[in-house]
Amino acid sequence: MSLQRPFTPGYLYKPPGLGRRVTTTAPPDPQMAAHVGYLALNHLSAWAGSAMGGYTIHRAEHWIFDETGLGYGDVLGAAATTVGYECDGCDFTYRDGLPYPTGVDRTPAGFEILGTAPAAHFTRTTATRPPAPHEPSEIEFIASRLFGSRSDEDVERIAHGHAVLGTYTSPSSGVVITSGSTDWAHHLVSRPMSEDALAGFEETQFTHDGVTKTVYRGGSGPGVVVIHELPGLTPNVAAFARTVIDAGFTVAAPVLAGVPGQAMSIPYVMTVMPKVCVSKEFTTWATNQTSPVIDWLRALARDLHESAGGPGVGAIGMCFSGGFALAMAVDDIMLAPVCSQPSLPFAVGKKRSRDLGLSPKDATRIRERSDLCVLAMRFTGDPLVPGARFEALRDLLGDRVIVIEIDSSKGNPHGIPRAAHSVVTEHFVDEPGHPTKDALERVLAFFRERLVSS
Repeated sequence: MSLQRPFTPGYLYKPPGLGRRVTTTAPPDPQMAAHVGYLALNHLSAWAGSAMGGYTIHRAEHWIFDETGLGYGDVLGAAATTVGYECDGCDFTYRDGLPYPTGVDRTPAGFEILGTAPAAHFTRTTATRPPAPHEPSEIEFIASRLFGSRSDEDVERIAHGHAVLGTYTSPSSGVVITSGSTDWAHHLVSRPMSEDALAGFEETQFTHDGVTKTVYRGGSGPGVVVIHELPGLTPNVAAFARTVIDAGFTVAAPVLAGVPGQAMSIPYVMTVMPKVCVSKEFTTWATNQTSPVIDWLRALARDLHESAGGPGVGAIGMCFSGGFALAMAVDDIMLAPVCSQPSLPFAVGKKRSRDLGLSPKDATRIRERSDLCVLAMRFTGDPLVPGARFEALRDLLGDRVIVIEIDSSKGNPHGIPRAAHSVVTEHFVDEPGHPTKDALERVLAFFRERLVSS
């Protein structure tokens, strides 16, 4: 990690308003740099968008890569999103295909750039919480501090940057290695991908309206779209998908986030969550809006129905995707939507707690479908899925919604933790008579009732 001296006058500034990050606006004390080999890197407060999340290696012969097997052009740390929310970089240029610091930002001349990753400041359109009209965006504020202006020309000067992985040896032989990212530790604690987690599935690609995503497919019979929870298509989600396949269905499991096959862990969730929050594909805070990714999922369901046949298709969403199956029911072919612990938009406040993640137009269309029946599940103590959301679902569909609410209150007879969240994956207990086992059997029965012709 890079060393910093946060209290140098003028070095740090926190823009007004909640949720704004401290931002570097000036170089640190050069005397400190001379003493400890400080790397005067530009702080990018970077949002890397949907970038790879890792460093492209430029100098694989360096000793820090010994015994890693990494070569020139390989990517380090992408699986754990090592380069994420905030990162550091320096001004550099290329000579003979390799990056070298220019020194214009007082980066030491001997600093050796080992890897780089594209990064950018938040703008008005990419910020998780856009600034008020009278406030500057992050990139506008930084431009005004650096250049005295928020003009388009000055903003463009800092619109494109890189996180930098590198090393420096001071004149006193002190060695400094900068990871260039506050998320570097994610790579140390992330769980490895299970080699057989997705065994038996066919990895395919599906494209709609110019957007291509990986889809894992398997089985035969009527189609069911299995939409993973956060942080991704984990081994437990894959195990659930196999159960659906074994019940006589064709499964299509798209990858919307994370690394396919990587096991669940808190650091992994915390790595993926920021990307989901800033992604334009998912509506995480706004009310009365359908997430843009739904259009792609509807197209996938139509493609699955065409290839698998049957009277229609089913879908199950979980956690952040829990409401996606309901939104897909705008199409007549969606006959069996299952909403498992629907968590978006985030249940902050009464209005969001009741919101179903549907635009008014989509809600009207779904309400008008007299042939539609929906299955919804949650743990009663789950703070991410309040009871008010299921009340709103009943208000929308009346007796056309089947609700499964599993007791997770203190002292419940099955010892289910109050914070239990994932009904058919992480908190599933494969024991006869357990509420999660009963819920799974009800889901499979629901698919049979709705999708298997007599």
